[in-house]
Amino acid sequence: MNVCEGRLQETEGLVMDPSAEFLKINISQVLTQNFQQFNQFLIFFQTIEWSEPWLMALVCFHVFITLLTLLSRKRPTIQAVLFFFLLILIFLSEQLNTLAAENWMYYSKQQYFDSNGMFISLMFSAPLLFNCMLMVANWLLISSELMTSLRRFQLQQQSNRLRKLEKCVKGPSQSSSNISSGSVKRKSKERVRKD
Repeated sequence: MNVCEGRLQETEGLVMDPSAEFLKINISQVLTQNFQQFNQFLIFFQTIEWSEPWLMALVCFHVFITLLTLLSRKRPTIQAVLFFFLLILIFLSEQLNTLAAENWMYYSKQQYFDSNGMFISLMFSAPLLFNCMLMVANWLLISSELMTSLRRFQLQQQSNRLRKLEKCVKGPSQSSSNISSGSVKRKSKERVRKD
């Protein structure tokens, strides 16, 4: 008996799933890669000199935009204008990155703007995209509330129509029975008079 046959007899009765081992390996690799990327982000954020005035202004800008997004949640027109303004800024972020990379020595102590655009993506575009997602979520909420109130109004209108229809159906039949009973009474009175 060779080694392969011995292993086959040992695993006889056990159902081996080859994809299970593959999944274990892939999951551990993905977790390791995600942990490494998270560490890289932490290192990146630790290397930023947050005391620089333009970085403080950028953070204040993002706080202002987020507050404006939250405070204007009941005003869809203001949010629509803000939404398109933010999308335009995100669209122009590549040109802003190029301009900032060429002129960084005028306003910063170190060069943050690389050709990959990691800094501008994380520090400028990502918070703006987050605000855009908040606005879209708010619009979906407003739409669902509007659809609910519209359906409620439709049901009220339908029930009002049914009530009116029931009154019309009951009303003429009762009035026709009153008319017919009244005409019968008149006819009987007329017969009595004739006799």
